[in-house]
Amino acid sequence: MKVCSFALFVLLFFCISCDNEEITYADCKIVFEGDTTTFKNIGEKRTFTISALKQKYADGIATDQWVPVSESGISATIKSDEFKLTTSSAALFDISVEENQADTLVQASLLVSVLDGAVTKTEEIALKQSASEISYIYKIESEQNPFIIPKEGGEFFIPFTCQCKRTVNGKEKDWEYSDMKRLRYVAYVNSGFVRDAKGEQVRSHRFEAKSTDKRGHYNLHIIAAGPFYLGKNTNFEMYYTIRNQIFEGKEEIYLYQTFSQEQDPTIEASFPLPVSNSGPLNI
Repeated sequence: MKVCSFALFVLLFFCISCDNEEITYADCKIVFEGDTTTFKNIGEKRTFTISALKQKYADGIATDQWVPVSESGISATIKSDEFKLTTSSAALFDISVEENQADTLVQASLLVSVLDGAVTKTEEIALKQSASEISYIYKIESEQNPFIIPKEGGEFFIPFTCQCKRTVNGKEKDWEYSDMKRLRYVAYVNSGFVRDAKGEQVRSHRFEAKSTDKRGHYNLHIIAAGPFYLGKNTNFEMYYTIRNQIFEGKEEIYLYQTFSQEQDPTIEASFPLPVSNSGPLNI
């Protein structure tokens, strides 16, 4: 009889202990199903599944049980101007992106947050979209070509325009006024420094493209030496060209601006010094 009473006491104590067991939750695993590595450059929409699990603790001791987090405790946002996020159901998310109009990779971040009681966690998931395949055709037109420089020289501005037609992912766009950041220039003059009979530098020729306040509209700024005389048998050649960047493969000239200037035989002497310079057009 005593043995039965003791066994009943132990069982009762165990049941009371179980009823008083403190259950808490900590740690969290976010389960993300979907591919965010590289969206197509032509744009697309993808659907993702997001869920989360929280770990059960008994009296502060971790168990091997993971309990699903309620769907209301899961949220997602995107830090991006290109990628858009919509929710198709409590656990399904749609991420869409329009066609990439640039030849650079688009990168963004998807932030997934869990807030379920004391359980909190945020993970950042990278989003990427492939760069577009873009080719460029330019049309550059000068208002005066060739340009006649007076014998006495001076300072001049020749207006010219730059238009560009892009082909993006095989689709050709319309002509539009454009900058010239993908182009370079070459300027040449065979009397870059005009000198007197004593060899002293007195004048020089300079050419420089300058932007205006209207996109795609430029001026070629000219500072011309004069008067000068290089001799009867000296060909006086000056030009300014705009072409594609050399590293892009086939070289193509979009503008070949030439200049002519009458020499003055009354000048005692000048010493021709061919001068050329080149570089990117970052205007």
